[in-house]
Amino acid sequence: MFEFKGPYINPESAIYYSGIQVPGDIVKEIKKLDNQRFIIKINDSIEYPGTIIPIEKGVYIILVNKERVRKLKLKLNDEVTVSLSVDESTYGMPIPAEFQEVLNEDPEGKELLEKLTPGKIRSLIYIVSKLKSADKRIEKSVIILEHLRANNGKLDMKMLNVAFKEYNRI
Repeated sequence: MFEFKGPYINPESAIYYSGIQVPGDIVKEIKKLDNQRFIIKINDSIEYPGTIIPIEKGVYIILVNKERVRKLKLKLNDEVTVSLSVDESTYGMPIPAEFQEVLNEDPEGKELLEKLTPGKIRSLIYIVSKLKSADKRIEKSVIILEHLRANNGKLDMKMLNVAFKEYNRI
């Protein structure tokens, strides 16, 4: 586990993101790890999966989205306490129970999903996990696996979004 304090920043080069700067000594230790996915805890209140990303040579941040900034009431240059614990989950983030159950019931679909890159898998998990209704999580999980099956295991986000919209029309 890593713990540190860092400033909340919005780099000049960043139009679309902001984050917490990670001290150089922590970055060096993280770079030695095989698994660089973490459960990030900020100010002992908000927890989410993520990693460090470079913003310029030698400077790394942990992304913080607008919703989290609002909940934490962060202002630029506020000092933030961060703890990082290695994420040991299968896909690098928690998977909703409904999505896991759909995968358990569809071994072929699960196999197609697991052939995708880890980042694409996490994107699909995020799409499902942000839904509030368990029924909707199941529906989207099924649509995702059907999309992969119909496209020989290839993920096309535009086509997947069309499939979501078509299902919603039914």
